[in-house]
Amino acid sequence: MPGEQGPRTQVDATKRPVTEMAEVHAAELEELRRLREDYHQLMDRLKRVSADFDNYRKRIEKQREAWSHDAIEAFVLDLLTVFDDLDRAVEAVKTATSPEDIVSGIKIIESHLTKVLENHGVERIHCLREPFDPSCHEAVEVDESEKHPDPLVLKEYQRGYRFGGKVVKPAAVRVSGKASPESRRDGPEEEAAGEDSSGEGKENENADV
Repeated sequence: MPGEQGPRTQVDATKRPVTEMAEVHAAELEELRRLREDYHQLMDRLKRVSADFDNYRKRIEKQREAWSHDAIEAFVLDLLTVFDDLDRAVEAVKTATSPEDIVSGIKIIESHLTKVLENHGVERIHCLREPFDPSCHEAVEVDESEKHPDPLVLKEYQRGYRFGGKVVKPAAVRVSGKASPESRRDGPEEEAAGEDSSGEGKENENADV
């Protein structure tokens, strides 16, 4: 009896670890299968999302092109009405009786063109007698003067425009500026020199006489 119990106990002890390892491996395999299925599901979802986004991007690009085309077409149609005005003005010039009639027709066309531009977001930059702003003004001439210590727009040579709040063409202007110390110093001396030379001329003239 005692001899028989020993071997049975030994067999049970050796079989237990093998069973436990098999269970562990089975659980790990099951977890791997689950993770693989999750991976494939995520990849499929990612592919669908990527395809949907690509289709959305292409659709937005087509819409943007359509909107841009429609906006340009609307602008062109409005602009063509100004050309109609120009054609009528050319015919009117042939029968105009005074320069004032021609100028009046040109001003009407200018007003119509300005309205068309404004309707499409183009805004003229009004700058005369305004403080000089380099972001929308281009100084092509500077008048040194003590009357205006700060730069001021004195004359507009070419109009400037904004489109959608952005400056697309700065205004070409003449601005005031402080007289430099050199010019202030040279000014009186030149005047004095001029007076002296004119006085010498008078003396010479008197002497000749």
